[in-house]
Amino acid sequence: MLAQKNTLSLRRSRYWLRASLFITLALFTLTGCAILDAKVSYTSTMLDHMQRTSATVNSIQTLAAEPQLADAAWRETITNDIATLRTLAEEARQVTPPPALESVHQSYLGVIQTLDDFATTTEQAVALGDLTQLNQGLTLLDEATQTLNEVQQLLGGGE
Repeated sequence: MLAQKNTLSLRRSRYWLRASLFITLALFTLTGCAILDAKVSYTSTMLDHMQRTSATVNSIQTLAAEPQLADAAWRETITNDIATLRTLAEEARQVTPPPALESVHQSYLGVIQTLDDFATTTEQAVALGDLTQLNQGLTLLDEATQTLNEVQQLLGGGE
């Protein structure tokens, strides 16, 4: 009878040990999946954001290739593109990256700051009709574009 009790007790212990191990593994798996899901979600969100930012930058670069500071339609188009950049900048600042991608996000926020500087310089250039100041803004835009391409590559979305 004592041997039967010990056998039963041992079976119960093994059962609870297996159940505990299964629960522990399940929690580790779920936690790992949550971390992976956060990375995938962030990467997808930011690659989409970077694509929209790149499209806006390309539009501005096309306009800037032949600046027409005296043309009201040209000024309106570039002003609208700058407003789009500012909206995109605010969106980027609202994103919270997963810890593993914090440094990449900070790099992107550096791009966003350079784009903000470009926007301010270019708005002033357009308002004043100052081609020299417009070219200074475009230098900032070129810097931002280069860094943007590097950050896209870090996230796996570069060419």
